[in-house]
Amino acid sequence: MVTEADRDEFQRWGDINRDGVIDLDDVMLINIAFGSKIGDPKYNILLDLNGDGVIDITEATLISTRFGWTIDKYMATYHPPPIYIYTLKIALLRLGWFDKSRFEAVVQTGFVNPVIPILGALGYTYKTTYLDYKNSTVEVNVQFTGAGSPVVPLVAICAAIAVVAISVAVCVIGIAWYKQAEVQEKHEVSVQEAQAQLNEALAKGLITSEQYTQIMSKLEEKPAAGIDWTTLLVIGLVGVGAIVVLPKLLPERKG
Repeated sequence: MVTEADRDEFQRWGDINRDGVIDLDDVMLINIAFGSKIGDPKYNILLDLNGDGVIDITEATLISTRFGWTIDKYMATYHPPPIYIYTLKIALLRLGWFDKSRFEAVVQTGFVNPVIPILGALGYTYKTTYLDYKNSTVEVNVQFTGAGSPVVPLVAICAAIAVVAISVAVCVIGIAWYKQAEVQEKHEVSVQEAQAQLNEALAKGLITSEQYTQIMSKLEEKPAAGIDWTTLLVIGLVGVGAIVVLPKLLPERKG
């Protein structure tokens, strides 16, 4: 936002008539007062761009080199808004079946890639993503840069990230189901193989019918899933709810 103080500064820089652009009108004002000095009727302190008390070739040169400048260009060049570095940190629990390469692929395709256009639409620039592996958790840190106050845009970003985080949690649960299905499939194959061997043993009289029944009842028991669904629920909650937004309304300033 351009303030009156900014317009005053730009006026002293060359926008003598305060119309927001240094153009022919400002050049003409310099020409009219050219050669005047303090005390002369034509002298105007606003035309004395270098403040030496004389409107001369120096002013003419300055106004010509600044010709065409707008106040927006001036503000962007000499008073750019501060650039901040933000970090979105999402902590996920690690289970026993955690697969690092698969997890990184899910993070990139299911989380980072959708987040980048969201950040761009909100006026921010994606910087990098790094993963911090710990004993029981893995932290996904997404860094991006932006200018201005973080309060309002971060609310929008948090809402968008929450949606993406839900998608990541669903992906994690999907991987868990896939793992459980693999375990179940392998169990069914092993039961069939064992049953064939038991049938052969029973036919040869190596085991009794009672032993056969007992062994088959044990084999047909459902295998432990290897996955705690309560823990999976926690993963979903952590993925959605444990989004730590840094820099806590005081982001790190770049430069």
